[in-house]
Amino acid sequence: METIDSLTSGVATAPAPTPALEVASAQAGLKKRASRAIRPRVQESLFRVIWRWHFYAGMIIAPVLIVMSITGGIYVFRSEIEEFAKGDLLFVKPQVTRVGYQTQIDAALAANPGFVPSRIQIHNQANRATLITLSPAGQKGPPSRESARRNVIVSVNPYDGKVVGVQAGDSRLNIFFQTILTIHRTLWAGTTGRVITELTTSWGLVLLVTGLYLWWPRKKAKAAGVWTLRWKTKLYTVLRDLHSVGGIYLLPICFTIVATGMFYTLTVGTVIHQAAEAWVGEGEEPRSSEKGAPKGERSQAGTGKRPKLASRAATERAAGEARTLQAAAGPKALPLDDLLAIMKKQYPDRILFATLGTGGRGRRRTPDRPAPQNAMQISAGNDFNRTYGPIISAEVTLDKSNGKVLKRELNSEKAFFWHAWTYPLHVGSFWGLATKIPWFIACVVLTILPVTGLWMWWERRPQGKLGLPRKPEVRMPWWLGTLIGVLCVVLPMMGASVVLILIGEGIARLVRRFRRPAMATV
Repeated sequence: METIDSLTSGVATAPAPTPALEVASAQAGLKKRASRAIRPRVQESLFRVIWRWHFYAGMIIAPVLIVMSITGGIYVFRSEIEEFAKGDLLFVKPQVTRVGYQTQIDAALAANPGFVPSRIQIHNQANRATLITLSPAGQKGPPSRESARRNVIVSVNPYDGKVVGVQAGDSRLNIFFQTILTIHRTLWAGTTGRVITELTTSWGLVLLVTGLYLWWPRKKAKAAGVWTLRWKTKLYTVLRDLHSVGGIYLLPICFTIVATGMFYTLTVGTVIHQAAEAWVGEGEEPRSSEKGAPKGERSQAGTGKRPKLASRAATERAAGEARTLQAAAGPKALPLDDLLAIMKKQYPDRILFATLGTGGRGRRRTPDRPAPQNAMQISAGNDFNRTYGPIISAEVTLDKSNGKVLKRELNSEKAFFWHAWTYPLHVGSFWGLATKIPWFIACVVLTILPVTGLWMWWERRPQGKLGLPRKPEVRMPWWLGTLIGVLCVVLPMMGASVVLILIGEGIARLVRRFRRPAMATV
């Protein structure tokens, strides 16, 4: 039998390691271990940086965010609440035959002497009453909110011509929702309030993005505390789970609500509107919101192109047409029912709003845009708060003498074409109740998030101290600094607040520096 020595005698053996090699290998091992240790340390430091931004942003905007979320949640169901409260004035039992619209107007006038008709609203559903707005006789001036308060809205059954009921132009319910909307947009503080709400909306976007980063699992964690709530534990853990788990499930909807809200802010909204005005002036293909419009409505000539400077040209052309109509006393006008029948034929699935005089809530008249004497303006649109898809609206001016279309303006061709989708996405009306309910729940979550955040801070703070997070002793990564800089440019109110924060930190640093020598001498 061969020995082990004989088996290995022909095999080259490795030379014994020298002290220099041992030192080199030890240094390489230390570097590897150090790099592995530094990586989680850097990640932890970045986590603390982002958490600090998340904390302070939440502390600053929490009160306003709560107010905006509550008012927004109430406003989501405006149409449903109004229909429930005014059901006897809005709904009728469908029948086979209808009476003429002029007959319905005459019935409304007979029940309200001393008024003149200014507007008629014809719903596209068979179970809805006709709404006729009457203004006090002799009322002068263009339509305004003040004049609207003096109006009355008469509900008429379109099948028998009987008056169903009368409501004030500004009912208590309408005033309530106008108040809710004013608080939501301006906090009842005018321009100052709009600045504050834009600041809240801007930082709200930052809160949602940083919240996603803070929630994101770093390891293969259990579902509890990440995807599910832990109820049987200490209060802080329950609050933390409500804050993170509740927020992550509705994060896409919350982000949609906040992002679309930026379109209606003071500075960003103005920039978007001005950019849209410049963009609409260029010729382009029809927008997706026009695809459901009747043939020939998508553009002025049915070519699918918008002429350059269309808005200005349309305004000048409208003024010229109005002056021509005023100067020439046209032939006898067609009956109102015939004019409305023309519009019903073109827009059978839309709600019609016809301006009958100068006292209704029609377009505001100016010397450059006088009211046509021999023309009627009729708007055709879908339900503003019950929209399935985008808001689609067309304003048509008909020649009273022959029913021909003098002018057709589409919302999709105006500078606020973006409103067709941003509003339904903001309030969740694009699929009716199927989207309104989750949008309402998202508003509840947006109300709870700052409450649980403040509560967590209060629970964890040291006794008798504020317990605010200190500035981490780590440099901010270049990419994070670049991202913050871009956000400060895109969101000007946020940028202004960041500048103020940096100035405040600089002043506080100087104060601490001057205090140290003084304390040392003492």
